[in-house]
Amino acid sequence: MIRNLREMNLFLFKAIKRLYLENPVRHCFLFHNVVFETELCEAVFQFRDSDIFSYAMLYRGHFDQTHLHLYGDLDEIFPQVEYWLRRFRRIKVLTYTESARKRVEAVLPELRARYSRTRVLDMVIDEKSFDEEMGIPEAVRMDPAYCAYDVVDLYRSVGMAGISVEDASRLLGSRRCYGYFDSDRRLTAMACRYVVLPEVWVVGEIVTRPGASRDEHVASVIYTLAREGVAGGARVLVMVREDDDMLRGVTTLLGFREIGFRTRLDVETPSSALLERAQRDERRA
Repeated sequence: MIRNLREMNLFLFKAIKRLYLENPVRHCFLFHNVVFETELCEAVFQFRDSDIFSYAMLYRGHFDQTHLHLYGDLDEIFPQVEYWLRRFRRIKVLTYTESARKRVEAVLPELRARYSRTRVLDMVIDEKSFDEEMGIPEAVRMDPAYCAYDVVDLYRSVGMAGISVEDASRLLGSRRCYGYFDSDRRLTAMACRYVVLPEVWVVGEIVTRPGASRDEHVASVIYTLAREGVAGGARVLVMVREDDDMLRGVTTLLGFREIGFRTRLDVETPSSALLERAQRDERRA
């Protein structure tokens, strides 16, 4: 049985919640986005009996970035996944299972898509492993009315020139974001709270200025957010690229431990892919 998010009812909501509570860290994006940011996501679910066997969730987040979260074997819902891959020229695909990754990678040559693959580690800390006596300097919570230009300047320092002041203001207004400012009042590191649920918080948008004392500054922003999360009894998740030695070292030093991984595929598909598919379908008809 297949269900679509547009068909949301009590049965589907309970199934999503049940899957989330089985593994909050793994499925926190699904539950948070479906409940709190419904207007930004689409999703399809494959059921076995009354439980979700696999799902695909498309999320159109900030800065016009599109993410596709895939869990399970996909089987009957893969045509929808393929449609999304054709529909968006650039999309970040997060696969939670090896079977999902293999299904996506198998179809990409047909789409003439270019892609890169990265393993992303789930680094988690909780109130038992968090140490408040580490002496880490506290970061500053950033206000959208005063810090938007600082955020734009930070992003431009790492080559992201397309971020506007309006983009930065929306980010600061919709997420709880913390920054580290040096003695010249330059923003050198930032991190934002992406997901806030009773069981798990997710820290993302971790950006550091080139040339800064990166270890100390990024430790400050992550530490400050982690302290807030664990104070409420939640586990705090930071997703770290496996090849990011700096961030991996900082999170390990702060007490985060690796509990799993996801595979991220950064996919770029020619804009004609969806049109070509439509034309083939017309010819077959």
